Amino acid sequence: MVFVTSENIGRVVFHNWKRIYAGLPSTRTREWLLEIEFRKRETFAYSCEAYGWIVEHARSRADRMSIGREYAAGAHRFQDDHLDTSELASIVSEACAALIALASEPGRSTT
Repeated sequence: MVFVTSENIGRVVFHNWKRIYAGLPSTRTREWLLEIEFRKRETFAYSCEAYGWIVEHARSRADRMSIGREYAAGAHRFQDDHLDTSELASIVSEACAALIALASEPGRSTT
């Protein structure tokens, strides 16, 4: 699976976005748009990229869950010192499951 596409490249860089770039005020203690620990930024970026790819390519809710499980099972293949692969697998799996739970609420749809 290829997870980086021109349509969703923004998800990869969003974790490194400063508030001022979005036209928001920044201070010495509130410089980043998302307050993510530096050591967790790569995990966040990989999670967003994977989840975005899954949502774009899954044809059904069952597909999302299946692709999410497949991705989680293979997350260990990423070799990056700044990436917690077990956390990555958990985040992607939970995101796919949350989408299913959200869709089951009355009046909501994710397709």
